[in-house]
Amino acid sequence: MLDHDLVEQLVLKVNPIVFGHGIRLFGGSTRKVELALLSAMSYANGVSLLRYDVKRGDAA
Repeated sequence: MLDHDLVEQLVLKVNPIVFGHGIRLFGGSTRKVELALLSAMSYANGVSLLRYDVKRGDAA
């Protein structure tokens, strides 16, 4: 969906756990996407909630 400009916003929940490796967040996509941070919330348990706008190169 990201490769076809079908994503307008990303909301990411980040848990404070470190893994050696895992599943890629965007699969096999190698596309570079510029993001604009809209908000960031941190919680007492260490979790962060990040909200981004996906910037498009074709904006008029």
